[in-house]
Amino acid sequence: MLVWGRRWVWYSAVVLLVVLIAAPCALAQGYAKQGFYLGLYVPYNSVSDEDFDGTSYLTDEEADVLVLVPEVDSALGLGIALGYRFSKASVEINYLWSNHDAEWSHNGLIATGDEAELSIFNLDGRYYFNTADAVQPFLYGGINITTLTAKDFAADASGPDDAEYHGAGINFGGGVAFYITPQFALNGTLYYRYVTMTSLDAAGESGSLDDDMDASSVNLMVGASFTF
Repeated sequence: MLVWGRRWVWYSAVVLLVVLIAAPCALAQGYAKQGFYLGLYVPYNSVSDEDFDGTSYLTDEEADVLVLVPEVDSALGLGIALGYRFSKASVEINYLWSNHDAEWSHNGLIATGDEAELSIFNLDGRYYFNTADAVQPFLYGGINITTLTAKDFAADASGPDDAEYHGAGINFGGGVAFYITPQFALNGTLYYRYVTMTSLDAAGESGSLDDDMDASSVNLMVGASFTF
């Protein structure tokens, strides 16, 4: 297996407990309608600059491929969700996407690329308080599978190419939902997304990273949901 130029030890597993309250929530009654819902989100995503610093680079074992590690600016994005609302909790699958400005420079050299994309699949849960009323604070937690695509930040003998970093992690935070009606809600979530990038695809080469790369950050997400 190809190993890139940072020392890394692979996760044995990404393990967490998603916030799920099943039977007790199904039996309880509250203000919000229970059932399946669709959600739309506007996330504000960011990437830690500790490892994605905009100055370092990676190579494969044969030094045939060069990958410039970008610094990624924060940006707004879009998202969609499918979930189920219990009386006191909800569980959902959602997909978030955002396009970011990115840069790399070192000793007067600059990258040809100037943008990056984040694609994030989440399995999330919320536990709600004050469920008899329209305004319901909640705790938030879940897992994520994250891809960061740095466009034209890799190159081999044939020219520039994209670099795709793949990783996973956990989400945790909190927020508040405002139910305009029992079916329709607006919500806001402030949370920390812990992400460790563990593999890299670039210029036709794929493999694990020698060293894990931290892409964690504090994020904000606002949206709306409708329960059927």
